[in-house]
Amino acid sequence: MKHKTGKFVGMVLFVLASASTHAGTPEQGALRGTLRLEGRLVGVDATFDARRADMHFAEPFACRVQADRVATTDGERRYRLGMSNNGGRFCDRLRGEEVSLTGEEPNLFLRVVSPTGVWSGPVYLVDH
Repeated sequence: MKHKTGKFVGMVLFVLASASTHAGTPEQGALRGTLRLEGRLVGVDATFDARRADMHFAEPFACRVQADRVATTDGERRYRLGMSNNGGRFCDRLRGEEVSLTGEEPNLFLRVVSPTGVWSGPVYLVDH
């Protein structure tokens, strides 16, 4: 009986450990939200997976930029922004800057570093 109890406890610990490694930011999906910098607002839509993110900024910027994942630590997923896909001064100036996604659903928070400051705000998961 002791052997079966040990197996059961081991299985419970494995399930709990697996669940805790999946906590935090989601592994992939589509996000939507509004970012703020010193009273200015911009809408953002983003799709992301384990390796990349594709971000679209609404008017007045109206541009799209991709980012490569560089790290995940303590519930924070960080990406490095690349070249703008469709031009636009705002997105062109983001090249080399960093994006971070933190929190757990439904309390996700996106932060985009730009030459003019840090745009940040809550985002939520949406269906593709």
